[in-house]
Amino acid sequence: DSLNKNRFKKFLYENELLFTKKFCLVNSKFFDEININNKNISNKYIVHLDYYLNYNHETELRGYLDQSTIKKHHNAGYNFLSIAQKKLGKEAIICIHPSYPTEYFRNFYKDLKIIKYRTAELINDAELVTFFDSSAIVNAILLKKKILLLSSKFMGQNEKLHTEVYKKRLGLTKVQLDEFKEENFDEIYNKSFINEDLFKNFIFNYLFFDNKEKGSTKIVNTIK
Repeated sequence: DSLNKNRFKKFLYENELLFTKKFCLVNSKFFDEININNKNISNKYIVHLDYYLNYNHETELRGYLDQSTIKKHHNAGYNFLSIAQKKLGKEAIICIHPSYPTEYFRNFYKDLKIIKYRTAELINDAELVTFFDSSAIVNAILLKKKILLLSSKFMGQNEKLHTEVYKKRLGLTKVQLDEFKEENFDEIYNKSFINEDLFKNFIFNYLFFDNKEKGSTKIVNTIK
């Protein structure tokens, strides 16, 4: 869309003068890999996709957050998950990106499991999926899981902007953790159900472009 709106870029592209030689819309790998008709889907857990606040690309933008701020942020997250466990009677599990340091999260979620490499599998078995900013949320979207978007005032501006994008495109309910109260949990949980129309629109605008060829195959064939 950007290319078509910019006459100069479009001219360069059409005359093979742009660094980019070809634009190729492909399916999301999540869409190609997930089995939405899987009969083994369950609702055993609360799965939280956590975020490493001092991840390298975030620190490049705003510098390091101090330990006091980080602790307040994760304490608010832990409080919410503890209440969710009690209210729903289900175990909360923290799923993190493979590149995140496990020990960092163990400092804040001492009695919760911290798991890498099994995010898709655990989302498959989730009653509720909560997250700050994670591309893995796509699995929950495709499986039509209950989803809550979490945020706190301790996050950087960039992370807050990312949460607003998901809120707008998917119509998700956002929980402001530093303002959350236990007596409001039931009301919030009842808003975790998906908006079918918005989710379908999201899938066909961002995840699914080709019903004949997988994204990975299409990329390889295009390069060849």
